[in-house]
Amino acid sequence: MIETLPADILKMPWRQPRNIFHGQGDIHMKMKILALFGIAVLLAACPGREAEVSGKTSGVSFEDYTVASTYLLDPDKAVPYMRLCADFWKRSYDSAHGGFFTNVAEDGTPQDKGGIGLSENFKTTLTQSRNAYGFVRAYMVTGDRTYLDYARKAVDFLAAHAWDKTHGGFHSVMYADGRNADQDARFDLYHIKWSFTQHYALLGIAALYDATRSDQVRTFLLQGREAIDTRLWDSRPGVEGYFDKAAYDWSSPSDKGFTPTVDGITTHGEALHLLFQEDAYTARFLALADDIIDHLVPTVAERKLGFAESFDSTWQPKNDGFLFIGHVLKSAWCLGRAYLVDPKPAYREAAELLMKEVWEKAWDKENGGPYNLGDSQRGVVTDNNKNWWTLEQAINAGLILYYITGDKLYLKMADETVNFYMEHLVDWEHGDVYQESDNAGIIHTTPVKGDIWKAAYHSLETGWFLYLYGHLYLNRTPVTLYYWLERAATEQTITLNPLTIRDGTLRIQSVALNGKPTAEFDGAARRVTLPAGFTGELKVTFAVAEHNE
Repeated sequence: MIETLPADILKMPWRQPRNIFHGQGDIHMKMKILALFGIAVLLAACPGREAEVSGKTSGVSFEDYTVASTYLLDPDKAVPYMRLCADFWKRSYDSAHGGFFTNVAEDGTPQDKGGIGLSENFKTTLTQSRNAYGFVRAYMVTGDRTYLDYARKAVDFLAAHAWDKTHGGFHSVMYADGRNADQDARFDLYHIKWSFTQHYALLGIAALYDATRSDQVRTFLLQGREAIDTRLWDSRPGVEGYFDKAAYDWSSPSDKGFTPTVDGITTHGEALHLLFQEDAYTARFLALADDIIDHLVPTVAERKLGFAESFDSTWQPKNDGFLFIGHVLKSAWCLGRAYLVDPKPAYREAAELLMKEVWEKAWDKENGGPYNLGDSQRGVVTDNNKNWWTLEQAINAGLILYYITGDKLYLKMADETVNFYMEHLVDWEHGDVYQESDNAGIIHTTPVKGDIWKAAYHSLETGWFLYLYGHLYLNRTPVTLYYWLERAATEQTITLNPLTIRDGTLRIQSVALNGKPTAEFDGAARRVTLPAGFTGELKVTFAVAEHNE
């Protein structure tokens, strides 16, 4: 069932940041209040939205399904889309102090009031890292070094201002000039070390290292990862996992759940496995996947929709039904990635369970795509709007599970979500995407493009994986990626792993160094040998071989 919100929620004022962020309280509750404000506005605009969700569809075959999205039929269409998004985020760069403003208007310009309604603009670690990620991926598919330059600017701001030189780890929010604002009374969300911020801080840094293999960036990346591993990892037998939060000095770590676990995979867990191919990083990636199947997935049987998101420090579920539908989809996507590294049936089976849970209980069968929010305990969809990052999870999870299983249900889920996303959420006039529409695609929310939760990450990641998955998983066609490498005193060999994929299927087809073809590469091992003193562009074409089950 899709239910409307209670009248008292509908009366809640839109954007009251001082009330939301002032005072003590559970960090996830504050996230929920922010989400409920958005629901209230949309429900007020579209009253009477109670309806039944379609029942289970077990046994229905989609074998005759035909792809409709031109972005899946021709994944190269993702490239101009990525340019549209990346060009948008250039406008929020602060040429006076460096870094990117967090509050961004519909046209991409910084604004005084945005995400949480402050009277002045500010810069979060999330914004810098997410923008860095988006610019890196735009560079890697286009070869346009302007994007890489912007990515460096974002990471440079993080290095100069966001690192906590007293306690280690990252600050969460800075004033425009880079001063730490975490202790500002208006930012009590950030008076702690939150796994969400610490994980996402590494997202853009890892992407920049992927594209450049810079020793300086590598050092910064591993410094951040070490802080998380030493301060937030709980190694107690039977309850292993990242803690959700700790005090500002890292004391008293507590709680576990979706955020410290699944976001740990998408931001750096899988990335460090791909970049370094070291046992320790692979083991941590898979340990997080194990936490999903050992703790989140079992609660599906206990809940009426999705799973429990919040747990105490011993992995006991909290009595809390708030559910992001996108978190169920994201977990399925991450389990698919883990399965391609270690093909344990439990990963695949759990991923399919989660995808079908959303398809059967929280999917818009009329317009396509997943709904936004639900209550896992009561089994109801509480917000049937379409949220930009939630749609991305449906696309990526659908494509990876179709690649793994061949079940066209997942292809259908990805395909119709791409169509909805591109038709309704992309702002083809100003650039990038809107945060949310109603279930039919009408934009009702204030057209803010950047705030504390939204930057360049999800929109550019959507394009990145449409390009990679569309070519390599779906169409079995080559992709070309660009890297920019610094001068090395001696000859060096680098290994390139742009995505998780079945063993033995991805190979390098061709390589050019500063525009000149070279034969100095091992295609099957995806290794490229660079001469001493080489600086410049590495253009690599990857191709996929057929896989025999």
